[in-house]
Amino acid sequence: NLLKHQGQLFASGIAGLYQVIDNKALPLIQEPVEALASTENYGIVGETYKGQIFSWSNNEIKSLIEEINDDVTAIVEDQNGVLWMSGANKIYR
Repeated sequence: NLLKHQGQLFASGIAGLYQVIDNKALPLIQEPVEALASTENYGIVGETYKGQIFSWSNNEIKSLIEEINDDVTAIVEDQNGVLWMSGANKIYR
């Protein structure tokens, strides 16, 4: 996955989450990252393969949900700042 957030480029995949600066990938999270989204209130929000929902903002990683037990395929933030995530058979708020 490639993501533009606040004018910066990020990449994620089986090797983790990286910030791309001057054609170099700087590691931020070194475990597989599946879903990824740019949000206003949380910074970058993603899901690891282990089911952890995290946010990355201001060079700090925070755990939002320790284990979701679902395959999250999309994450969006609505106009009220609420995170919505779609799983295999469920929508999370």
